[in-house]
Amino acid sequence: MVGRLAPGCTMEEARAELATLVPVSWAHAAEGDNTAVTVFPERGANQSDAEVRLVRILLLVAGVLLLVCCANLAGLLTARGTARVREFAIRASIGGAGRLRLVRQLLTESVLLAVLGGLLGKLVSLALTNALGSMFYSMDDEGHALSYNFSPEPAVLLIVCGVSIGAGLLFGLLPAVRSSTCWRQGAVFSLSTWP
Repeated sequence: MVGRLAPGCTMEEARAELATLVPVSWAHAAEGDNTAVTVFPERGANQSDAEVRLVRILLLVAGVLLLVCCANLAGLLTARGTARVREFAIRASIGGAGRLRLVRQLLTESVLLAVLGGLLGKLVSLALTNALGSMFYSMDDEGHALSYNFSPEPAVLLIVCGVSIGAGLLFGLLPAVRSSTCWRQGAVFSLSTWP
C-alpha cells in the first residue's frame, strides 16, 4: 500500500498512529499472518509519477475521442442544417426568423444534444464503476471485505457539464452559421417553386 504523509506529519508520528489502529486479533495471529503495520519511505521508482503519466495518457485518449466524436457530430449537424434549408427559407419568408434567431435555435439544439450526451456518458460511467467495484474489488487476498468510494466529486460533475456545453457551442457554431447563410438561397428556391 502506498500512502502520503499528511502535511506537517513525520514518519515517527505516522508509525505511532498506525500502531494504535492495529486490530487486537493481530497480536495473537499465526506465523505469516498480519501481525503489525509499519511505515517506511518509498523505495525504487516513484509510483506517483507513473500514476500521473497514466492519468495524462488516459486524459489525452479521452480528449482525442471527444474531438473525433464532436467533429463527426458537427458534420452531421451541418448535413441536417443543409437538409432543413427549405424550412428555414419558409420561416424567413413569412417573417418568422432572421439569421440571428436561426443561429440561436441551431446552437440551442447542439448544446442540448451535447449536454444530453455528457449526462448519458456520466450515467454509463457510474454504472460501469459500480459494476467493476462489485465484481473485482469486493475482497482482498485474505478474505477481508474492501470498500472503495467511487462516488463522483462535485468538481467532476461540473467539469462534465462545462465540457459538454463548451463542445456543444464550439462544434455547433460552424453548422449553425453555415445553415443560416444558406437560408437566403433556399428562400429564393422555395418561393420560386411554391405551389
